[in-house]
Amino acid sequence: MVFATEEHSADLKQDLRALGVAYERVKSYKTLNARGKWVRYTRTRSRWDDWILALTSRSLEPLSLTIVLYALGPRTKASVQVP
Repeated sequence: MVFATEEHSADLKQDLRALGVAYERVKSYKTLNARGKWVRYTRTRSRWDDWILALTSRSLEPLSLTIVLYALGPRTKASVQVP
């Protein structure tokens, strides 16, 4: 099992494919990112529009970070590269 943020999941999937590791998206959830100061609890790429939407909707959903859980499978022998 491996966790990744939604914004980094494309890179993770690319790396897993390159290594020949099977993977399956199992679950995802939203959370605030704890990085020290209250302004930094939002996802990395939050925009001003996200803040306005959060304030008008009275919900932190637009500022939340999505975490994805992937189940990993075994590597295939064909995927192992010998130097």
